[in-house]
Amino acid sequence: MKAFRKSNLYTFFLLILVACLSWVHTRAPIKYVEVISSSMADTLLPGDRLIFWLRNEQKRLSVKRGDILLIQDPEDRTQLITKRLIGLPGERIRIDRGFVYVNGSVLREPYLNGKHRHGHSLNTIRVPRGRVFVLGDNRSNSRDSATWGPVPFAWVEGRAVACYWPYQRMGVYFLQKPSNPRRALSDTDRDENAVMR
Repeated sequence: MKAFRKSNLYTFFLLILVACLSWVHTRAPIKYVEVISSSMADTLLPGDRLIFWLRNEQKRLSVKRGDILLIQDPEDRTQLITKRLIGLPGERIRIDRGFVYVNGSVLREPYLNGKHRHGHSLNTIRVPRGRVFVLGDNRSNSRDSATWGPVPFAWVEGRAVACYWPYQRMGVYFLQKPSNPRRALSDTDRDENAVMR
């Protein structure tokens, strides 16, 4: 009997979730994406399904360091990939034996599993205006800004707001307490003086 109630409660919850997602989809710029790569493991695994908040009509998107972004793959811009935002325009990024430094300070990365902190290094670069520096969480198995360099912000399609499948990994990203404020970036306003939100 308990298993039956639990099953019914779970089914009811999924129906409510689907109804809410359908309502939001008709009123907000969102995209549903299935993860196909392990470059963001253990945060995202192949088969995880995410909801991304897309740019608004003015092509603006509020982002902060640590956000999971949906970007055009620099190696095949017809494909979309997920990466974590590490550096914003005007910032200096350096990687030393797997530890990322932003403007000279080591970046706290609680989302990284120790086994995914690859020991590679990267000399200091300054993120140019109109670009962002992104990395995969699975550093030993990710092609990202450490390979391509900073990517144009115009290639950023959206930022993750929730994982809705599988149910064991459901999570809401936008409710997490930000460690720093979001910056509202657009194709015309995306440098170190961007509007803070």
